[in-house]
Amino acid sequence: MAIFGIELIFVIGAVAFAMVMGDRPKTVVAEAGTVPSTCGLTGAQVARRLLDAHGLRSVQIQEEAEDLDDHYDTQTKSVHLSSLVMHARTVLAIGVAAHEVGHAVQDATNDPALRITGTICSLSRRTRTVVRSASIPVIGTFTNMRVMRAMSIAVERDASDRALEMLKSEGLVSDAESLAIKDVLDVGVLSYVTRMLRPF
Repeated sequence: MAIFGIELIFVIGAVAFAMVMGDRPKTVVAEAGTVPSTCGLTGAQVARRLLDAHGLRSVQIQEEAEDLDDHYDTQTKSVHLSSLVMHARTVLAIGVAAHEVGHAVQDATNDPALRITGTICSLSRRTRTVVRSASIPVIGTFTNMRVMRAMSIAVERDASDRALEMLKSEGLVSDAESLAIKDVLDVGVLSYVTRMLRPF
């Protein structure tokens, strides 16, 4: 019975959070997607430049068909950018591209948060398998997923901080662009908060 009470709290929290945020995330992303970057580079070009600057020339950049399906693959050591990010020369594109490079740098430097998140993901998958096969309550899965999502927030925040630092150090953004990109990346982190508040 207690587990359902906990789930109810998270559901209410998710709804309240969504109401407070309103349409701000969509607005921030939409605006950043229309503002041209002063560096004039595409998301892919920015990603390549940042990767090379950190000695990650072996990390490949691959295009994804779906919009905003951007991620870094720790297994293949590759940065995946959606078409919207890969070819655009906007504040949104260079911010998202830099964020994914941030994950590549985390991986290359054996960042403990990224490693822990990967371990928790593995444990969560194994827990779900045991739960299904034994037909037992899903408390273990619920707990693992909650911890995994909390760790994901830390990993995403660190990648965003790295992204801004790299863009500034390479002289790819102005002060105004830096603030706009911070807003975009903050929205991304907030999306993880929303997911964490959901029951599953």
